[in-house]
Amino acid sequence: MIKYKILDNTADILVRVYGEDSSIILSNSIYAVASLIHRKRLKENIEHTERIKAEITPYVVVDMMNFVISEFETNRTLYFSCELQDSVVKLKGHRFARSIKPSNSVKAATYHNLPAHLVQGHLDITLDI
Repeated sequence: MIKYKILDNTADILVRVYGEDSSIILSNSIYAVASLIHRKRLKENIEHTERIKAEITPYVVVDMMNFVISEFETNRTLYFSCELQDSVVKLKGHRFARSIKPSNSVKAATYHNLPAHLVQGHLDITLDI
């Protein structure tokens, strides 16, 4: 199954993330933003745990994507996968020993045109570049 696809957009990047349920959409969203930042295959060497008290909503997905972008910019850590169990998100990623040039300069995931609820099967998210 396709994890995400880039849709036509006049500015920025519009990403449609696919998944059978909200936890898969969250995982595929993390993968999508990481893939846009750095296109090379990475080896997992770091893990981070984030506790989510509420159900996964589009706003939580955008917040997690922004966390991934922030961690890459500030700590040279790129999270590219996650698991969700009992309101705990375990992110897995790679920490770079030195600064790297990203494939795309992704600034943020935005709430622009974000639906209030997850659409069955996919979620459209706008990324500022």
